Amino acid sequence: MALYARDVPSSGRAIELIPVGGDRFRLPDTSGSLLAFGRDTEGRRIFGGSQPYFVEEPRARSLAYCIVPTICFWILVSALLFPLSRFRRQVGPSPSIAWPMATAFSFFMTPRLFLATFELNRWGRCNFFTVAICVLTVVFAIGSMACAVEALRWLPRPGSVAGKLHRLGFAAAACLATAYLAGYGIIGIRLWSY
Repeated sequence: MALYARDVPSSGRAIELIPVGGDRFRLPDTSGSLLAFGRDTEGRRIFGGSQPYFVEEPRARSLAYCIVPTICFWILVSALLFPLSRFRRQVGPSPSIAWPMATAFSFFMTPRLFLATFELNRWGRCNFFTVAICVLTVVFAIGSMACAVEALRWLPRPGSVAGKLHRLGFAAAACLATAYLAGYGIIGIRLWSY
């Protein structure tokens, strides 16, 4: 039985790992055992190199971590279509576009401010950049919840099914992104305290 690796980005060909004894392997153009397989303290299979350390995960979970953020990103980009809905003929009231636009604006401006903070070496103290990052992350969280409430409130009212599904999808993507960011402590981050 042979083990193979692929380079990233993949050139298409598999690289056969050369066994050097036990659970250790090496790449063809290296000398000495560089790669090792084993189990961690929780019993999961691991793969380690000279620097990296990889834990085996189920394929479905790995795919979810690759696909779901991309889908959420493009759904949040679709907020740019909300102002176009004002140009079509409408009968009666329609839901506001303020919350989706504020949510999308805060989602896309926060990384730009974050990079500007580090480029200008402004982190670690209270200033416009660090306060704006904190405010925008909170605005994103509040806006995503407000979008969900608004989408659910407008669901039974008359209107196009596509528009309602778009608002529901946008709200779901924003709430999912909020939960993810809150799980890593990004919502309400205070860079002036680091």
